[in-house]
Amino acid sequence: MRCLMISGGSAEDQVACRLYDQLKRLNSEITVSVWPLFGSGFSFRAYGVPFCCEGFQGFSLFFNVTFFRSLLGYIVCLWRLWCRRKDYDCVICVGRRFALLTSVLVGCRRIYYLPIFASGGGYYFFPMFFYVVKAFVRVSYLPNTVMTALCQNRGIRCMFLGNPLFEDVSDTTIDVGFAEDDVVVAFLPGAREEAYDAFLYFLNLALDLDKTGVFSRLRFIMSKAPHLSLERLLDFAKQAGWVCGSRGSLLCFKKEGVEIVLSEDLVGVIKAASVVVGVSVTACERALDLAKPVVSFPGFGDKIGYRRLKLDQAYVGDWLHVLPQRSVSYIIMAIQRALDVVTRLETPLQPTRLASEGIASHLLGDFQSKTLG
Repeated sequence: MRCLMISGGSAEDQVACRLYDQLKRLNSEITVSVWPLFGSGFSFRAYGVPFCCEGFQGFSLFFNVTFFRSLLGYIVCLWRLWCRRKDYDCVICVGRRFALLTSVLVGCRRIYYLPIFASGGGYYFFPMFFYVVKAFVRVSYLPNTVMTALCQNRGIRCMFLGNPLFEDVSDTTIDVGFAEDDVVVAFLPGAREEAYDAFLYFLNLALDLDKTGVFSRLRFIMSKAPHLSLERLLDFAKQAGWVCGSRGSLLCFKKEGVEIVLSEDLVGVIKAASVVVGVSVTACERALDLAKPVVSFPGFGDKIGYRRLKLDQAYVGDWLHVLPQRSVSYIIMAIQRALDVVTRLETPLQPTRLASEGIASHLLGDFQSKTLG
């Protein structure tokens, strides 16, 4: 079995790696090549998975030199894979619309689709996208039961076997020494190039939130994607007047009595939070799946993620507050409403375990039954 994996982002890379690991465990003879559409694909490199094409960085920066260079590279890679489409028995697509449309354009007739959104994914029912899924995807492995039921009623071949994005995370915690009655705000700047701008914005936002005096015991923690440059973040912080220090084993920034703890453990950061404030769509959806209320607003790259969260808001209600602009007064009101949601929480959502194993097993079984049939 020769397989091509197409991944649509850093979080999708992690899911694809888990699926790759399970596929190799179940069938050691399977051969897999990957195309991480965005970023460096560092997760795949750690697993030693061979690349058929490199990822790109410029699609979020519209109509500049980087964008057009990336677009040209994308077209070249797409043409190269289309010419070699008979070398692959199937395509496993992990991502959203762009990743799926890329999988269709590659030309392989058997596509397995893993959309990893957590909070609903209203875009799944856009007429054109719905047609593409129904016409070209053999099986969709959807991330929740609600979406699965809706899609099955509309004739899409799909099933729910868990969401591999959230598996094996229930025991992940970080000890930052916050008190139980502290209001902990977790900042999620994301993993792409615009995360540096978001990082600097969140530094200033922490000062603004603290100065309002609305919350008496306010604490801050921020996530950092492993591949982002720590030296660059330190430079930003120092230029803004922050002093670098430590809190236990973690790095922190201090200024005017405000302290922000920095950690690369995204799940640990989310679990330590009372409320999440983020511009990264995937990270925000992960927080929702871990039963954390989320406040979001337009980020510093394209507005696609912002519009997607607006669609997700219809599915999760008060758990997600999508603001029209980056306004401190709006953010404060949204945090207050989000904290009120927590007080009404009865049963936290539980992360899914070993979803990738079930998906890999079904995928192999489906492929073999179709081949034998």
